[in-house]
Amino acid sequence: EDMILDFGGWVRQLGGGMGIETDAADVDSLGMLGRFGAAPSANSHIRQREPGEHRTKLADETISRLNESLGPALEFFGYDG
Repeated sequence: EDMILDFGGWVRQLGGGMGIETDAADVDSLGMLGRFGAAPSANSHIRQREPGEHRTKLADETISRLNESLGPALEFFGYDG
């Protein structure tokens, strides 16, 4: 999610973790390679860049059951069901 929602911050954090300094030109170049600015396409595996699309695609009961069964993992990664 960080890579999609804050690509520049993600690149700087990744570079910092590897001891590589990054600047705006690096972020722009990498962004173009990944086409993160491109609009989602019906023929692409990327449908929506914002988290939460499942809420429009799954029934409430299904979401509840998934939240229940995946509760420990959701909690560990800081997600609320």
